[in-house]
Amino acid sequence: MERKTRGTSVALAILVAGQLAYAALYLTCGRFIAHDEIADKAPGREWGLSGRFVATEEEGVPYWPKEAHCRGIRLPVYPFAFGLFVRLFGFSFRSNVAFDVVISILLSWIAYALGRTLDRAGPRWPAAVAALLVLPLTQHGRPEGLAMCLAFGGWILAVRSEKKGAWIAAGILEGLAGATSLAAAFFIGWLVLLRRNRPANVLLWLAAAAVTFLGIVAYASAGQVGGSASWITTTAMQASGRSWSMILDGFRYGRTPTPAAIAMLIPIVLAGRGRRRLWLLPLILQLAIPLLFPREFYYVWIMGPMMLAIDLILIAEGRRRWIIAVLALPLYLGAISRVLLSWAVMATLPADQRLEPNLRLVESIIPRSSTVMTYDYWPALGASYHVFSTDAYPGWERVDYLVLTGNGSGAPGERQRLFDDQEPHVKNEYRVVLDRINRKPFSLGPLHTHSAWGFGPLILQRIRRLGESNESAHLPSSCW
Repeated sequence: MERKTRGTSVALAILVAGQLAYAALYLTCGRFIAHDEIADKAPGREWGLSGRFVATEEEGVPYWPKEAHCRGIRLPVYPFAFGLFVRLFGFSFRSNVAFDVVISILLSWIAYALGRTLDRAGPRWPAAVAALLVLPLTQHGRPEGLAMCLAFGGWILAVRSEKKGAWIAAGILEGLAGATSLAAAFFIGWLVLLRRNRPANVLLWLAAAAVTFLGIVAYASAGQVGGSASWITTTAMQASGRSWSMILDGFRYGRTPTPAAIAMLIPIVLAGRGRRRLWLLPLILQLAIPLLFPREFYYVWIMGPMMLAIDLILIAEGRRRWIIAVLALPLYLGAISRVLLSWAVMATLPADQRLEPNLRLVESIIPRSSTVMTYDYWPALGASYHVFSTDAYPGWERVDYLVLTGNGSGAPGERQRLFDDQEPHVKNEYRVVLDRINRKPFSLGPLHTHSAWGFGPLILQRIRRLGESNESAHLPSSCW
């Protein structure tokens, strides 16, 4: 008994230490902005600072429906939660990072709770290890992580209690998850629907989920929070499409979660024969995700916390646990190697490529009354300047400066590319004021990157005609 208690304490201590190290890494070194992060957070940033739920950064985005103009097409809970965070802690590069770190650590604890719920009589270390392995796969800047916390939290409540109050609370969490990410709520919701519980409890859960979801979306669609109805329509149209180009494009954003999901199959294949009730439904749901969402391979991660919890339970119970671990762990580490590489890149950035000194330089060059188009510098400049995302089309006469980096360009010293129809404007209407793009790609032993990552900016200033104002912040806009 003493050894079991000591083992539990050690496992939990390692988990907490890992979570603290994870938080320290991101809060100290920061991270680069994720794909679609500005679109997901922009209405919340503006609401947190000014009280208007408007995505001013995305003005003129051509692929947004007209009825969602300036409001965004995302479901409302994630940007609303971000807006609350901004109201509490302000908007800055570090608070933007901290918001997603909090969600990631919460999801880690959800994975721990999943492990303990699936195997209450077993040791705690498998749940702790699963919770630790979840951290590298959490996707920053996207709503799915928050939706997974809510939906899995509802499942845990529904499994652990037969009381009506618990099922109503579980339904509310599921409804909130649906108003955060439809995909996460849909797939995790089947875990509740297909359990053998009393029909009355399932009806309570469904009613609470439906009322919560419809209430939030109705409020949002009325124009208070965002274009939720437009987002739902757009998502349904995208999900119905099937083409190899769409599938390959989707896989590009799922290069980490997809091989990680394959690694999660190994313990099930080698040790899952006698525990089919444990893993069969989660596995079916995980396999269904890329079939229903061929453009969103990163959705495979939705079942990841539960699959990891199941894997560690099977390893702990298996007679050949070391063989299974030796086969599965290297494949999993290979899958998350891109994440580990990004950690190494951020931790070893040279002094002239870190954010703080470059931010001071940018602020010394660009007047505060100017408008700035950028991507990587959005959280650093968004509280002091009016910022347009590089996805926006606000009219070039309204963009005073561009602040670009070389991140993701694929070649050292080369700036990130804009859309093809944006490039001629940049070439002909802007001049280089400062170029500090990193020209030395990351290299650490056998590890290396093609791009030279960093926050060294390329600042371009609009070439003004005689008599034209140097600042465009005063020009009329339907979003401001």
